[in-house]
Amino acid sequence: AAERQGELRKALAAYERIVLADPGNTQARAEYERIKALLEPATTHYQIGFGLQYECNVELAPHGGKSDFASQLTFRVDDERHIGTTAWRSSLQLYGDWHLHTRQADFLYGNASTGPVYTMVNGWRLHPTVNAETGFADYSFLFYAVGLGADIETVGAGWLRGMSCGV
Repeated sequence: AAERQGELRKALAAYERIVLADPGNTQARAEYERIKALLEPATTHYQIGFGLQYECNVELAPHGGKSDFASQLTFRVDDERHIGTTAWRSSLQLYGDWHLHTRQADFLYGNASTGPVYTMVNGWRLHPTVNAETGFADYSFLFYAVGLGADIETVGAGWLRGMSCGV
């Protein structure tokens, strides 16, 4: 009743009392986890990474067997919010590497994924995704791909915290 009136905190407290009184009640546990997920605030995380490397595999070097220096830059955004009563997660990642002498070895890559997040029993979550990615080598188009994927994850402790699969 509290949820129908839009009072999610009261509904969460009611389900929490039910779960404490009857820990084996899987339906109450599932509803508790679902409402708890609805109360989580929207979050956006940004990550920037950079690095330098020295490449010395002269047998495979396309520039006459010389070693080379390269730099990398990555940028990632992860966003999670609610659209209505559904949690929604999206991510974007961009990567590039640049070589000092071997410009034809430069590589650019980007991927994006988005999809709903469904809360299941005991804190497990299912996140089906639609994915897209593209890559460029030597500043020329190399590939693109689209696909479907899914992540299964838990927020609890333990050795198994998640699994991913994709097509």
